[in-house]
Amino acid sequence: MDFGSVKNVGTAVVDTIVKNRKQNGEFKSFTDFCERMQGESVNKKCIESLIKAGAFDEFEQTRSTLLASFETIIDTINDTSKKTMQGQVTMFDLGKTEDEKIENMKYKFTTLKEFDEKELLSMEKEMLGIYISGHPLEKFRKNIEKVATINTLQMIQMKEQNDFSKICWNNKFYKEKIYKEKHFNGIYDSRRFIWKHRDNSI
Repeated sequence: MDFGSVKNVGTAVVDTIVKNRKQNGEFKSFTDFCERMQGESVNKKCIESLIKAGAFDEFEQTRSTLLASFETIIDTINDTSKKTMQGQVTMFDLGKTEDEKIENMKYKFTTLKEFDEKELLSMEKEMLGIYISGHPLEKFRKNIEKVATINTLQMIQMKEQNDFSKICWNNKFYKEKIYKEKHFNGIYDSRRFIWKHRDNSI
């Protein structure tokens, strides 16, 4: 899965990011990414989605901090760029190299405690359609393995078979039977769930 699969991020954005990275090297920080993407097709909504998907997790700030700060940081970069284009340079800037000017530019991060695991996973699911950094049922793995007789991969392989399978869903256990049922407009597949109480300690 690539960044093009992230909600609100299309292939054009991915191509822009990859091209910049190839030409100028890896991104050193979140602000370095924002500076280099300024004026490109990477807008605020796109950056917000990348944050939620965990694209910047390798940098020092938490996702909660970046979500609380990214709009101000982008506005600061855009404002500085406009002033530079308009020739509004202060006496303090005279004699400095471009790298020194950027180094002296201060960004304000609203530092926040990271979201809990449930919230982080929820963001990943919303942006990617899958979980990346973990899974909500991971803490129940041992308990599930004690009672489960089949996994989801096996269920997919057996989907055409008329067979009973024990599954776990919402911390309760069911038996599943796939059967054929006659309807007025022909034959169709139907799925019937039979409630079966089990050890619900997980």
